[in-house]
Amino acid sequence: MQQLRWVVLAAWIGSAGCSMQRPVVEAVPAAPDYRASGSWAALPGRADAADFVPRRAPEEVLGPTDSLGVDVFFVHPTIYKRGRTWNADVADRRMNRQVDKLPIRLQASAFGAGTRLYAPRYRQAHLGVFTWKDAESDRALDTAYADVRAAFEIFLREWNGGRAFVLAGHSQGSWHLRT
Repeated sequence: MQQLRWVVLAAWIGSAGCSMQRPVVEAVPAAPDYRASGSWAALPGRADAADFVPRRAPEEVLGPTDSLGVDVFFVHPTIYKRGRTWNADVADRRMNRQVDKLPIRLQASAFGAGTRLYAPRYRQAHLGVFTWKDAESDRALDTAYADVRAAFEIFLREWNGGRAFVLAGHSQGSWHLRT
């Protein structure tokens, strides 16, 4: 039975790229301004989805914000699976709600315990770029990376102040953090 589960999972993962529709619009959405708080999914001192604390881990167990004296720069995974453009628009409220509801609330929030958490919104590349691997895919990934880099530079220059920090990411987010 266990082997059957792995076969089904492998077949599902393998077919995920086949059913995706390639973007057809080459226009790139406007770059975010990381000096504006709206360009961030999570910032210290602001109520956002990263403030989620599971019932089994109350704040008195996790410790107050910044009790560890460390910053975390978190880059979320790919949520952008359907769209006409190669990169998601950070001004898209529906996309932002999905990012907030899933990776920020359920992943980034784990890093918020005892730290200052920073999570930028970025023009993430369409999920298919990792399957298609062509010139358009490369350009989309370069656009997303440029956003992550710009956000990281603002984080270092404006907020970090020389403190220790952790780079954390998942999926496309870790792809951009590796360079």
